[in-house]
Amino acid sequence: MLMPTPSSSSPPLSLHSELRRKAIHLLALILPLGMVTLPPRWALLLLTIGALLGVMGDVIRSRSASFARFIDYVFGALMRGEERQPVGHGVVLNGATWVLLSALLLLVVFPARIGALALTIFMIADAAAALVGRRYGQTPWHISDRTLEGSAAFIVVGVCLVVALPTRSVAAGAIVVGVGALMEAVPRPFNDNLRVPFVMAATLLVIEHIWFEEALTVFPYITG
Repeated sequence: MLMPTPSSSSPPLSLHSELRRKAIHLLALILPLGMVTLPPRWALLLLTIGALLGVMGDVIRSRSASFARFIDYVFGALMRGEERQPVGHGVVLNGATWVLLSALLLLVVFPARIGALALTIFMIADAAAALVGRRYGQTPWHISDRTLEGSAAFIVVGVCLVVALPTRSVAAGAIVVGVGALMEAVPRPFNDNLRVPFVMAATLLVIEHIWFEEALTVFPYITG
């Protein structure tokens, strides 16, 4: 049974562990890079394989005590409490698996340029939000354990990326970042690594369709 991602009720990671976790997550920027540089079929194939391996690893971890101990030994210090469910208590996907699933979903549903841009901005802005919120956060949102300081960091870093990266409009990008910050503060549905970049990509697609009369292309591998 695949368990939904629980709300964060476990003790937070230490700042050092949070830094290491986000550093590893930022290495995954290779995913959006591959989405726009690899031939589409190769990008889709590699992401599908990666996502399947990630899910399989989490399934095995939920059923095999020895494998769970190995994963805990190697990655335990970087895993949140809700990701370390006891063996036999259902499958809980870890953050890396969610990122792979997110990249795959974005590539399947949206044009690669939009999906990759949304994922890139999210990954870097989310890392900034987590670190600032962890170190300086004093004003929590009432709906989650996120903080206003973390959300502000998400917006500032996200807008800087919009200016630095090739986008159609800084104003449109800023709106997308604002939507992402709001979605990042909401604890559900689904994991934020999936929920936030998906909503950001959908927002960008609609804005470009309205403002620039871009085609409202979804599922490009099917419609193309």
